Amino acid sequence: RNGLFGNYTSRCWIDVLAGLGLCFGSATLEADRIWWIRTQQESSQLLMGYTGRLRDAKSSKEEDKERIFREVVASGMENDVDSAIQVLLDSGVSTPMLRTAVAHAGRLKQAGYWNLSLVVVYWTSWVYVNLYCIVNRAEAHWHFTGIGQCDDNHVLRVCMDLDDAPTCSRLINYCRSPFEVPECSRSLLGLLWAAAWLVSFAACSRDKRGFAAAALVRMIGVGGLIILFPALVLFQVDFYDNTVGLGVLNYGIEPVALILSIVGPGRTSTVPLIGRLLVRLLMLRISCKRRQQDEMKSPPTAATPPVSA
Repeated sequence: RNGLFGNYTSRCWIDVLAGLGLCFGSATLEADRIWWIRTQQESSQLLMGYTGRLRDAKSSKEEDKERIFREVVASGMENDVDSAIQVLLDSGVSTPMLRTAVAHAGRLKQAGYWNLSLVVVYWTSWVYVNLYCIVNRAEAHWHFTGIGQCDDNHVLRVCMDLDDAPTCSRLINYCRSPFEVPECSRSLLGLLWAAAWLVSFAACSRDKRGFAAAALVRMIGVGGLIILFPALVLFQVDFYDNTVGLGVLNYGIEPVALILSIVGPGRTSTVPLIGRLLVRLLMLRISCKRRQQDEMKSPPTAATPPVSA
């Protein structure tokens, strides 16, 4: 129809945009490495000489230490201060929300840390899947209409052949306007979820951001692969034709991940029965100790980490 749409050209543009997003995600790996090294070094500095109790802390001026400690003891909050410091050491951030999550779900290692590269890659994939479904459906409609397959007489002849019911069903489906089929409405909803998640992620505080990134990566990213990939491998069902899998994502997993990202780990952990388990599953950290030790030897360049200590 023109240089941008028709003859399935727009699908190529979607592939190009997805490729650019993945390239940008790959480029942010170095930022992730630097942020991780900085986070580990800050944690090591905080742990230096710390016994786990405020009363054992050292000060350059002993009288300042005694005055501060007397005030803390008088307020009856010594244990609360010790707990807050432990959350800071474990999670990289210590806020009322994270302390609530820790109280319900247990210690959350590096809860304030998140990978920029994974966020870029999985969010790009999220948009790509839904946008590709819409574009593919529109291109198929234009193709069938352009070659005259949607002519009423042709459709009638095909559908009168009772032995060719699948072809009749496919013809009727693709001859309908993309705006009239539920698949496109569902994919538009998926794009809306993706846009809402990005806005909420950009606006949320640092104590929520690690949890929101984990919801994106583990629920939508890994969950999407588990749902869509087996059908592609075992039954050769392309992801844009996997209506059941996409329905589970668009109507189930994606809105739940968005809600959890907005609510944050604190309130999620208070949900009866499943809250503690959700927080533990999303915030579980799997790391390689040798890799961490090797990275600690490399001095970081100037960069601002996404967590505070």
